[in-house]
Amino acid sequence: MRGPAAAGAAPSGTRRSAAGADIQQPAALPPAELIVLQYERLLPCQLLRRYKRFLGDVQLGGTEAAAPAMAAQAQAAAAATAATAAAAAAIEAAAVQAGAGAVGCTVVHVPNTGSMAGLLGALPAAALLSASADPKRKYAHTHEFIQLQGGTWVGVHSAKANAMVRALLQAQALPGLPPYSRIQQEVKFGADGKSRVDFVLHREPQGEPSSAAQTSSSSGGAMAAAVGVAAAAAAVGASNGAPAAKRRRGSKAAAAAAAAATAVQAGEAATAAAGAGAMNTKCCYLEVKASTLAEDREDGGGRIAMFPDAVSERAQRHVRELTALAKAGASAALVFAVLRDDCNAWAPCHERDPAYGRLVREAAAAGVRLLPVVCALDEGASAVRFRGTLPVDLDYKWAG
Repeated sequence: MRGPAAAGAAPSGTRRSAAGADIQQPAALPPAELIVLQYERLLPCQLLRRYKRFLGDVQLGGTEAAAPAMAAQAQAAAAATAATAAAAAAIEAAAVQAGAGAVGCTVVHVPNTGSMAGLLGALPAAALLSASADPKRKYAHTHEFIQLQGGTWVGVHSAKANAMVRALLQAQALPGLPPYSRIQQEVKFGADGKSRVDFVLHREPQGEPSSAAQTSSSSGGAMAAAVGVAAAAAAVGASNGAPAAKRRRGSKAAAAAAAAATAVQAGEAATAAAGAGAMNTKCCYLEVKASTLAEDREDGGGRIAMFPDAVSERAQRHVRELTALAKAGASAALVFAVLRDDCNAWAPCHERDPAYGRLVREAAAAGVRLLPVVCALDEGASAVRFRGTLPVDLDYKWAG
């Protein structure tokens, strides 16, 4: 394992910064050495099971320490089978409520909205936890990584993919993007203002100071987004079904149209106040997804990372929105944070979500950039490092 990163590595805290924050100078370290997420400490454990989607039972310590708990868990399971279903459910609910989980185990938060397909097939498995000292938290520990039988560590905390990508953006280490000098995060856009994109990258015109724009709030970021893609607003609305005017009837349609016009007018006024050069500011819209699923190619060509691991209507909507932006002339990108380092390519998972696979192909054809980036655990440093990018294979298991 590599040792701790040298001074100058990009910070990686998960707290969200204010919109319009300054970017950093490029990191002194080579991109492949860049730390994108630093943990204070990671605790070893054995993951025994995941249940109720966001909960897991673990035994703190190594494999040897887990053996008694595993035996106790088997005895408890046998006892529960003998009891009535209602009584067994009550026993388990009481244990979870008390934070004890299965006999001799600790309940932890499992922050992954997907199925975790391919990660839970050989439990118990080695895992790593982060710990919180916040007394308000119901569960003090969070599941961060799981180790597969081959030894590969896979990140499971999907929400932290955004923090990793932000670190890459701040360090100007993410390839394949247009030039930018300002980053905004979680920006609302679209005709109804209900769409939200993970990042908007702004390029200030040459010679134009960006200090005024850098102090903008989240609402200011939303206004900037409205100005940058005023022509795309209706397209985004249409991408999520019928055009906005058709999806609303009578006074609702008129109100929506008036609100959109007001937003554009206000945005134009704000842009004029910021300076004439700001009218030429370029934007790139980025959506981030955590990619943990992988499989071996049948032709022996290595392992390929994929997304999603289950049908995701939300992910489908995000792709449609980015495609609409691209077709309207904006720059857009889908960044897939591959939270493992044992793959040599990335593909949309047509088998688990055919609609998503089709939408990604359409997005690429419309000009949306597809950027799979490897962000893998450096166990010795208790950190996640950027390990480079992966080629995209849109035809992998594509049925046509």
